[in-house]
Amino acid sequence: MDSGLYFSTLDYIGRPLITIKKANVVSHLHKVPFQISYDFSEAGLLIEPLYVIAFFFACFLAAIAYSRMDLGFKDEKKGSASEAKAKTQ
Repeated sequence: MDSGLYFSTLDYIGRPLITIKKANVVSHLHKVPFQISYDFSEAGLLIEPLYVIAFFFACFLAAIAYSRMDLGFKDEKKGSASEAKAKTQ
C-alpha cells in the first residue's frame, strides 16, 4: 500500500491518495467492496473557492482601475486656458 498526495486543478494543498495493490487474488474475494475514510479539515474545503473569488475580485478591481485611468496625451491645462480666453472675449 502506497500513500501520497494528489494535486488537481487549483489544488495547492493536495488530496490524500492511497494506492492498494493485490496479488494472487481469488475472483470472488476481489469483488467485495471496501471503504477507506480519513479526516479532512474544513478549512481545506474553503481554500479553492476563496482562491477563485479572490482572483475574480482582483480582475474586477483591475478593470475598475483601468477604466478610471486617463491614458490620453492631450493637455487639459491648454484646453481650459483657451476656453477661458474665448469666454472673456
